[in-house]
Amino acid sequence: MIFKSLDGKSYGAYKKFLRDEIFSFENFYFKFTRIQSDPYAPPSVVEAVCDHEFSKEVVKNKNPSEDFIYRHLYSSLKKRSKKSGSGNSGYLGVPKPSNCILKRSAVEFKGKKLILRFFVGLPAKGRRIDGKEAERILKIRIPKAISEVLSISEDSILEQVMLYNDQQHIREVLKERNAVAFIAEGSILPRRDSLSEEPMKGAKPFRCQESESLELPSGKVVRGLFIPQGLTVITGGAYHGKTTMLEAIQRGIYNHVRGDGREFVVARDCILIFAEDGRFVNSVDISTFIDKLPSGENTRFFSSKDASGSTSMASSIAEAIEAGFEAMLIDEDTSATNLLYKDEVMEKLIRKDPIKPLCNQIKSMIEKTGVSVILVSGASSTYLPLADKILLVEEYEPKALKVSFRSKAEKVEFKVPRERTFLGIKGLGRVKVKGFRIVLEISNRKYEIDLSKNPRIVEEGQVKLIARGIERFGREKTKAKKLAEKFNEALKEKGFEFFKKPVTPDLAEVDGKDFLWTLNRLPADFG
Repeated sequence: MIFKSLDGKSYGAYKKFLRDEIFSFENFYFKFTRIQSDPYAPPSVVEAVCDHEFSKEVVKNKNPSEDFIYRHLYSSLKKRSKKSGSGNSGYLGVPKPSNCILKRSAVEFKGKKLILRFFVGLPAKGRRIDGKEAERILKIRIPKAISEVLSISEDSILEQVMLYNDQQHIREVLKERNAVAFIAEGSILPRRDSLSEEPMKGAKPFRCQESESLELPSGKVVRGLFIPQGLTVITGGAYHGKTTMLEAIQRGIYNHVRGDGREFVVARDCILIFAEDGRFVNSVDISTFIDKLPSGENTRFFSSKDASGSTSMASSIAEAIEAGFEAMLIDEDTSATNLLYKDEVMEKLIRKDPIKPLCNQIKSMIEKTGVSVILVSGASSTYLPLADKILLVEEYEPKALKVSFRSKAEKVEFKVPRERTFLGIKGLGRVKVKGFRIVLEISNRKYEIDLSKNPRIVEEGQVKLIARGIERFGREKTKAKKLAEKFNEALKEKGFEFFKKPVTPDLAEVDGKDFLWTLNRLPADFG
């Protein structure tokens, strides 16, 4: 390849010269799978196929091993990424990882090979090729970055493997003990700020009175709090850590890297339920909570383009049960309070209220569906006598609490919502991603959904995979829950290639339930 001959040519010449070019080195080679047409366009994609000397133990434990290698790939490329011309010239990189251990499309063990994928901004001066800089990038900077990744200490990878396996062991123990979450003593739950994943400096480590010990496969013994199945109420004064504790439990669906502070905060498959004024609702059965509307609308098939706080929250509960979540997390501060409870005076005053609050049917709901509920409540005692466990949080330390008074809430039989069928998105056009937002064209109109509202979504790569899932499954006709299962099966059996070919470096694994969560909030057809 003569780079001098490219120098000064029109930028489009990159495609002609690089399309079939393979760059070979001692223990790896790389090629371009996508070549940008303009220096201001999204960067090109390189795929490197590498021989490696990692042991079977590393390769067998793909999730933690690939995650660890990804973090080193990110760092190795970042320090060699250098603005060198117009547009994206000189950029080398992959998306910044969160503190969650995830499978990502940029790093994959395939057979005896290690595949690395990353972005490269082919250099230009204006809109003309910078041949000399291209040679430096392709013959020096990229090979050095790959070689650095291949020289990672295996011991450091196996440390993360051990941590990951300890975390997975706790997940198994949760099932054995009929618990929904575990929070280890010494965990740092608060974050530095609302935009940061890093632990707050000087934060008080988590402590609890009802501490139980647990021996892990590594030999490490941790002590902490098990939260049982059923209804758990977390109460206490403002600013004492109730919501922080709930947020940590939500993030406990993922394993975390060392140093995060929440390494041993582990939870079953749970979802935060909150009021979402203005959301789309598609044929959801909310009749157990809301019935006999003045409009006469049949709430077994409730739809709305602009749901209220109570109808949106009732819909989210029904959708969570339909999707098969094991637990719901509810915070009084972000809820429609008229769906949570109603005091005695208001019950007597309002005789024709179509809303039957959750407090009246929560015990029946748990019994009939098997779903658990963790509820943060600091302003009402309504749920305290109904709870299987009460935790009073003071200065980030939960203490078991018992109450002697009985519930005055009228008991109402919970009606399990009917299962819906997904009938596709009629008129589905282009699907784009902007950060944590998906922008869709549906019947020549634009719709936007912000996935940052779903606390289970922690990386933009997950948003991109959901967007690709909409393209693949957006015209399917199947049961809603089955659609989530099909999404998971496709990712497990066929990998990222099923969703995007050729595979780009910016995809991250996400649960099919979160794919369904997204469809539920779009103008889709459900029956």
